[in-house]
Amino acid sequence: MHRWTVLGCLIATSALGAPMRVDHSVRVLDAQGVPIDGAMSIAVRLYNDPELSDPVENLLFSDLFSVTAQQGYANLELGSGVELQTSVFDAPGVWLETQLGTEPPLSPRMRLSGVPYAARATTAQSADRADAIRLISGQPSTTCGDGELGYFLDDQSLRVCVSDEWLDVGGQTIASTGGLITELAGYRTHVFLSSATFTVDSAVTAEVLIVAGGGAGGGRHGGGGGGGGVVHIPVTTIGAGSYPAVVGAGAPTNTGCTGSGGANGANSSVFGETAVGGGGGGSYSAVSGAAGGSGGGAGHSPTSGGASNQGPLVVRTGSVYGNAGAVNPSGGNEASGGGGAGAAGQAAVGEVSGGNGGAGIQIDIDGNNYYWGGGGGGGLWSNGGAFAGSGGLGGGGGGSAAENGTGGAGGGSALNAGIGGATSPSNNANGGAGGANTGGGGGGSGQCGHTTWSVGNGGAGGSGIVIIRIEI
Repeated sequence: MHRWTVLGCLIATSALGAPMRVDHSVRVLDAQGVPIDGAMSIAVRLYNDPELSDPVENLLFSDLFSVTAQQGYANLELGSGVELQTSVFDAPGVWLETQLGTEPPLSPRMRLSGVPYAARATTAQSADRADAIRLISGQPSTTCGDGELGYFLDDQSLRVCVSDEWLDVGGQTIASTGGLITELAGYRTHVFLSSATFTVDSAVTAEVLIVAGGGAGGGRHGGGGGGGGVVHIPVTTIGAGSYPAVVGAGAPTNTGCTGSGGANGANSSVFGETAVGGGGGGSYSAVSGAAGGSGGGAGHSPTSGGASNQGPLVVRTGSVYGNAGAVNPSGGNEASGGGGAGAAGQAAVGEVSGGNGGAGIQIDIDGNNYYWGGGGGGGLWSNGGAFAGSGGLGGGGGGSAAENGTGGAGGGSALNAGIGGATSPSNNANGGAGGANTGGGGGGSGQCGHTTWSVGNGGAGGSGIVIIRIEI
């Protein structure tokens, strides 16, 4: 009984549509793992399916080679006998099968990617055959040259060097774990609703979204909580390894009837980049909104909204999002909206309305085109039928209205919509919570600690999220 390893393929061709040559390497070992030398026959076949083998419907190419292995290594040149056309790689998928003599074929078949190989055509024509594939045990300790091919013996993966980094070329199945996983059209998406570890067994190209937890709404004439900061990395390379994906919690419900401001949301992070938690909303007794990824809205009395302190990217290239909470210029019994990742919060209008939360930022990483990090709406206390502020798109919670006002709506177009603020002629003038895993800010309280409105909490901020979408 023998066992063997497929080392890799390198397509060499001078023009599309012309016959091509492919260097295909194998290593043959005995049952104890000792390399076998000498003459042997090896069949190589290309199929359009990972399992089906119909000679008419599935077989794209087949040839039999007589070779001599040295230290277990044997090199084959596909196309040197039976002609191999570039059109073979027009199929949606191409799988390679290798068979030694009369033994069963190597299983599973190895999927090939025509585009990366074709991109190496020019280099392949002039490459020395002995240097076409570099065998590597473990991770390389030195940099590699652009276009160099390496076969990693530890995980049996074929990679190409791009900008001093080894990237997978589609010659093996990429294994990755962590979060909720879906696959569609050549991509695998990992959604982290809580903190966990992302693990991948080879270098991959990825898109990354990081959303921090939202800030809580202020209590008693409370401003809306700021939305969590948002980090979007459209394209980056992730090396093989394990990475902690930290999902920030939303700030807890603000139960401060004495007029305390809301707490800030917690940060989210992965791959060395951090989204900053949203700022808490301001409150009674001239409490301004807190700074955060997006700032909290101003509370009762002429106060300031919180600034955005979402910092720039540190390691990778992409965009960061966060905006300020609104000021309260009038100093009445209404409060202003928290900032959203896509827009600043809106200011309250004296005795007329609480300020709306700023809209989140729309980023379509998972096919749903959601908004992320909406600001919370400001609360109010009014006997004139005024409206509390609505939460911003992207999960912002609505502000609550005490007495004769109307509570603000929760922000939608999100993974989970924000909760609307209460409309309360008597008790429980609670601001709405930010949507879970949206980074939405909580809505401000309309009133609290009053004879009629003994309960009136600022809404909790929505938790954050981390989404990693990789090419497979």
